[in-house]
Amino acid sequence: MQTFKARIGYEIFIPVLLILIAVLAIPIFNGAPLIAVIVQIAIMLPIIAFTLSIFFGSTYKINDKNELEVRCGIILNSKVDISSIKSISKTHKYKSSPAPSIRRIELKYGHLDSVILSPKDINGFIKALQMINPNIKNQLS
Repeated sequence: MQTFKARIGYEIFIPVLLILIAVLAIPIFNGAPLIAVIVQIAIMLPIIAFTLSIFFGSTYKINDKNELEVRCGIILNSKVDISSIKSISKTHKYKSSPAPSIRRIELKYGHLDSVILSPKDINGFIKALQMINPNIKNQLS
């Protein structure tokens, strides 16, 4: 089994983290009652943990069944049969996907399916997929 970590896009991560910290800090600096601050912290900590899991827990694994396992934090686990992948191309789509970076690639597979990813080692990732399915068209150039 081969595992590829997702690239962390700090241009996305830092603003998101600053917003979450601001949501926590504003009531404290505005003198909110202690119970309100405690309740807000109790609500925000799981949200922050969830957000961190997306950025630091996203991986792409090639398993022994020649499937690509896509994991995005604690919420998304999906599998793509590598033999069904048709092409890999750069994309600038900003739709929700297991790609915590703006440097993204799109894998097209099946009839009309696609998934957007952001592996840290794009070249190694593509080589590993093409070792299993040499018919994948690399359209990154």
